[in-house]
Parts: sequence; C-alpha cells; structure tokens
Amino acid sequence: EEDLKNKESNQKSQSPWVSSALVVYALPAALAIGTLVAFAAVTFSSGMSMEMESVESQAVSSSETGTAVTTSPTSGPKPTVPEEEVEAPVDCNAYPASHLGDGWCDDFLPFNTEACGFDKGDCCNTSAPIYNCKDPSSPNFGAASPKGWGGIIPRNPRYSVSREESLESFVTTYNNYYEFGTSKQISDEANNHAFFLEPESWFIDISGEVENPMTLNVAALIDQMQLEERMYRHRCVEAWSITSPWIGFPLAKLLDMVQPTPKAGIVRFVSWYNSQYSKTQTSSSRYPWPYTEALTMDEARNELTMLTVGNFQKPLTPSQGAPIRLTVPWKFGYKSIKSIEKIVFMEDGGPDSESRRTFWSETISREYGFWSNINPEVPHRRWSQATERHYVSGFPGNRMDTTRMNGYQSEVDYLYEDLEDPSIYF
Repeated sequence: EEDLKNKESNQKSQSPWVSSALVVYALPAALAIGTLVAFAAVTFSSGMSMEMESVESQAVSSSETGTAVTTSPTSGPKPTVPEEEVEAPVDCNAYPASHLGDGWCDDFLPFNTEACGFDKGDCCNTSAPIYNCKDPSSPNFGAASPKGWGGIIPRNPRYSVSREESLESFVTTYNNYYEFGTSKQISDEANNHAFFLEPESWFIDISGEVENPMTLNVAALIDQMQLEERMYRHRCVEAWSITSPWIGFPLAKLLDMVQPTPKAGIVRFVSWYNSQYSKTQTSSSRYPWPYTEALTMDEARNELTMLTVGNFQKPLTPSQGAPIRLTVPWKFGYKSIKSIEKIVFMEDGGPDSESRRTFWSETISREYGFWSNINPEVPHRRWSQATERHYVSGFPGNRMDTTRMNGYQSEVDYLYEDLEDPSIYF
C-alpha cells in the first residue's frame, strides 16, 4: 500500500526583499516607497506559495503513468453560493438561500412554498424554462411548464464547470457496470439487453419509513416530472473523470411524493439481480449482489442529488444505467448507482449497521466506506487521489488536480459540519 506524505499546511515563502537603509527626505516619499516595497514583497511571496502548491501536487502521482498537467488551485465549478450572504424569508428553511429568486424554479420542499415566497416568485414566472405556480395570489396560479420528454430539455445555468465537456461517444462507451462485466468496454454487452432496461417495463418499489409506499413505473414517473439538464463533473475512485450533461430531476421531488417519516435516516438504493441477463451474477460470484448504495436523508435532500434519466438530450444508454440512476457529483462515482429497482427508507443504525452497508463496503470494507466523499488529501488504500486524469475524447486525457468534494464544497460542506471524523472521506 502506498504511503502518502502529508502536505505541510500554510507553508509560506520567505520574502527575498532585504532592506538595508532608506534615507527619508520627506514623509510623502517615504510612505510611497514603503507601499511599493510591501506590495512587491506580498506579490512575490504569494506567487512562490502557489508555485510550491503546484510542485507538491505534481509530486503526488497515481499508479498511472503520463505527463502531469496541473490546473489552478481555484479551478472547478463556479461557486453557486455567492460571497454575499442571502437571507431567506422568515420561517423559510430553504438551503442555499441564494437559490431563492435567482431565476430558476426549485419546485420542491421547502422552496416552492408560501413560507419561501414560492421560490421568491421564480416558480410563477411563465417566461422561465421551468415553472409550476402554486401561489394563489398570482395571475399564473396553476400554470406549469411541460413535463417529461419533449423538445429540448432546459439546462440549469446554476451548474456550470470550467472543464471541457467530454464527448458523447466516450461518455456512453467507457463505463463501470459490473452486472455486464468488469472491464470498461461493456457497452456492447449492455446494449444486447437493452429491452430489459426499457422505462416502459421498469418499475421502482419504494418502501420502508415512508407515509406513501408505492411502486412506480419509470416511464410514468418521467412523465410526471419537469426534466432539467445539469452539467456535472464525475469523478471515479480509479482517479479518472469526465464532464457530462445529465438530464433528470432532484431526488427531493421524489421524497416529496413518498413523504419519509421522522424515523427515516437512510435512503437505500437497490439495483437488479437477474442471472439470465448478467454473466457476473452467478452462484459462485464473490460479489454481494444485487448492487446497493445508500445516502443519509440530508444528502438525499441536497439539491445536487439527482435521479437521472438521460444524457446529451437523450435517454440513458444501457451501459450508463438506464432507465434511471442516481447522480451524486461530490462523491466517488460508484455511489451513483445504476438501474435502480428498489428504494428503501430506513432508520440510521450508525456505523457498521445494516442500513449503511453497500455493495463495495461489503466487497472490500477496508478500501470502500459509506461516505465516499472526494478529498485529494485522503488516498485510496492503494493509490493517490491527489490528481485525476480528465477524459474528453479518450486516452490519454489530461492530468489535473482533484478538488475537495469534487469542487462542490460550497453546496455540501454544511452536511458534515458536525462530523470531524476523517472517515467522511472514506
């Protein structure tokens, strides 16, 4: 196992500026010269510190080979929470409050409610790409934009990235989907069973700690939802990444439908088990089929968490997890479970409990944990996570620095404020 040398925090470069003597003839001149010297010293020191960070990031390599290409420490998605604090109306518990009245309708609790001014009017703006007016005092009360597939699915401008978008031809053919094989080239095998993954014949059973248990047909569910497109970064635990335009809806909308009880602390997702279509789901398999994953209720409620049904303005391909999958961009890719067949709401029994057991934590517990949040300073047991190879059209890709929470820290750090245990990155 690879040992990762810890970075020295707050390393500062010493200024090379040395002053021996300064003859002062007038006070204004002294002040001007002093200001210039101080500015130059700070600028040089800052530049040296950034250079040291860059050198350190290149020194931490993964098990892959290739030319290291570093990016600015501030690269990644543009922050969605502005520096200036935005206050929510009284009794409105929407988070982040900056999304209230920003021009995009957040049609789920608690945003589109009277307490939050119906997303501060966003959901009654019929000129917006998505709207669903629930405000009785609005002249647009009852108006709603189209649901399901049809036309161009509008892109949510809130989620933009600075990295180059990966090509559809690569994103749809380079996948991990162990039900169809353990290599990345499983798209042909998955396509052979496309009929098995059609939304019209696929159902999701929702049970456990919910007020409204139900079984949903995926095609009917899609027809009930206003779909949106989000450009997200996707980071695999294997130290590679892509940037992709996912289509779907916030998981929070489904939570509003089924209404979890106060006892619900964990949302458990279960994929399919059918050895007729899978060559790996055999009686002798070492894997704990079916594939399972789980989130806390707060993580499930976070606005970034999506149920995804499409990509590149098309329905998901079989190898991407058709007909419906999870997308959680601040966690390693294996948390975004494919082809969901069951969703179970459970009480949270804490670490090592049944509710927190997942496919990979059962397979290799010492390498894969429940949280799986991305942190470049916390290595995998067998390789570094400090950098990643970003793929656009294919190999070899570009070596880039990995960012904490995959660059979404401003949206999710509040979820872990009370958890100081470093295990949140494992």
